Amino acid sequence: RKKGSARGFQGTVRLQWDPDHFPNRDRHPYRRAVQLGLRDIETFRNGQDFLHVQDITDFCNSQRNAALSKKKVDGLLVASERVYVPSSTL
Repeated sequence: RKKGSARGFQGTVRLQWDPDHFPNRDRHPYRRAVQLGLRDIETFRNGQDFLHVQDITDFCNSQRNAALSKKKVDGLLVASERVYVPSSTL
């Protein structure tokens, strides 16, 4: 493994950095999104670890329509964000 890189790592957790986007689908100029995944966890793969699956297609469609309409952008529901600072005891 090279310093600063997870490429080639064969562990259970998979890390992927993706470009982040504004609600109108434009790429954010400097922010990246982190995606975490699990590899080779049978209970995750077969669905045993899931408590509930909810179809949010209608919600996503309404948010997409609001994002693409400049007049409705104030109607977007977005998560509040904050900087996470880990404790020094890690």
